Amino acid sequence: MTKVYIATEASVDALDTRTTAAEATLASVESSVPINVRRGPYNAAGNGTTDDTAAIQAAIDAAAISGLPVYVPPGTYKVTSLLYVSNLRIFGAGSRLSILKREAASSGAVLGGVVGGIGALTAVEDLIVEDL
Repeated sequence: MTKVYIATEASVDALDTRTTAAEATLASVESSVPINVRRGPYNAAGNGTTDDTAAIQAAIDAAAISGLPVYVPPGTYKVTSLLYVSNLRIFGAGSRLSILKREAASSGAVLGGVVGGIGALTAVEDLIVEDL
């Protein structure tokens, strides 16, 4: 025996309401997801040998525009020049898991702001900065 369901105007309206609520929830989640330096379009390698400077800076620049935080997943990220950070949150996966390694030939800081230091509203959390 085959069951047949007949949609009423009320059931269609209820479905529309649930769909709209689900779309709003998805939009809310997408707008709060951090920018991951390993995902496209940034694609940092995090293998300790590939120069990840441009990828990480691109993620930082996108975060500055969007207002989203930057996430640096576990890995060792080779940085060959200063990363300019201002007024954002950049965080890693935890102690000894997310590492920004400065190339030995480069000197000075790895993270810096517009006026030489990290911006006053920038938060750096669970991220190690070391010499390569």
